[in-house]
Amino acid sequence: MGIDVKGYEVAYKGRVYAALEMHMIWKDSREREENSTGIMPAPTFLDVLVINEDGEPRIIHDETFMFRFMRIKAKGEAHECD
Repeated sequence: MGIDVKGYEVAYKGRVYAALEMHMIWKDSREREENSTGIMPAPTFLDVLVINEDGEPRIIHDETFMFRFMRIKAKGEAHECD
């Protein structure tokens, strides 16, 4: 069971997909433990379940830096101002 990311779109290699679920993968299970700062290191890879252009579910597996998650804003939702 992964992390529910419904309500997000994910950009991957120049395309944007509706995201459904994400699984985090660490290259070494020991790295999942918090380091001395109390911050858990980022995962090495992600498996992201998406809906492709044809409406079919697909899993994209790649390194974490290849993905950009964007929250889908509801109609009429205010944008943040600086």
